[in-house]
Amino acid sequence: MFLHVGKEVAKNLIKGAFPTLVTRLRGHTGRGQGEQAPKEILRYCRGVFEGHLKALDAGDPEAALRDKRVVELGPGDTLATGLLCLAHGARSYVAVDRFAFRLDTEKNSAMYALLLDSLQGSPRRRLEALLRREGGRFRLAPERIQVLREPAESFQLSEPADLLMSQAVLEHVRDLASVFARMGAACRPGGSMVHVVDLSDHGLYPGRPFKFLSFSPGLWTAMHAFRGSPNRERLPRYRQLLAQNRFDLTRLDVRAAASTEELREARPRLHPAFGSIPDEDLGVLSFHFAAQKQAG
Repeated sequence: MFLHVGKEVAKNLIKGAFPTLVTRLRGHTGRGQGEQAPKEILRYCRGVFEGHLKALDAGDPEAALRDKRVVELGPGDTLATGLLCLAHGARSYVAVDRFAFRLDTEKNSAMYALLLDSLQGSPRRRLEALLRREGGRFRLAPERIQVLREPAESFQLSEPADLLMSQAVLEHVRDLASVFARMGAACRPGGSMVHVVDLSDHGLYPGRPFKFLSFSPGLWTAMHAFRGSPNRERLPRYRQLLAQNRFDLTRLDVRAAASTEELREARPRLHPAFGSIPDEDLGVLSFHFAAQKQAG
């Protein structure tokens, strides 16, 4: 136990000292995946785009996105989801990521070409206006795309957002309350947010899905604060932060949940910070939610 804790603390300190270097050396993409071919990246991002529209009950993408300012937290090494928003009528797109991923790559250029080929009509024409071919590669025109290399806890926008979104990002942030406060400040009244959240242990303890909830908050911070590991916030905390920041939950879809047996085995070993959470909330391991900012 002591050896394990010491090893994890050392890893955490190294990641804290060299965050972008470690991210690049380990081949992290910001998508929870390793290296992928352009076709696979596009398939993933299109799935994210379509999933968010479904959570927003947006039958017509163009009606839902027309003239909207879209902000994405943690897009990683590709902006394809944002480009799909722009292609379907969004006015502008802001990518917020604490890590300095390389975006001007041959792989992204190839993916942009595939994306362009997959579109027709107005979406294709809009995307063509955002892409420039230079030296045989596609590059993004900067007029309607902004990349902020800032933590989600402290990003600043020049004008309010109409839609904030993320895919498996919120469970990794260091201070979820600060992120919700920033999203609340950034979102215009009547605007929306849509997020996928993965509350699992992300494979840290295979076969023991709740072991990561047995450590004290202080020890977990020492082991994982800088590593992008799960922050361990559970579903009730998300509901609380939505209410505190004047968002009304409009949809919540549970994507994965623990079994009754897994919960029964885990209960005696949980840290007291998680012991009072009812089974129906504790057992939620992944969910997709949408919310709307209250007017006034």
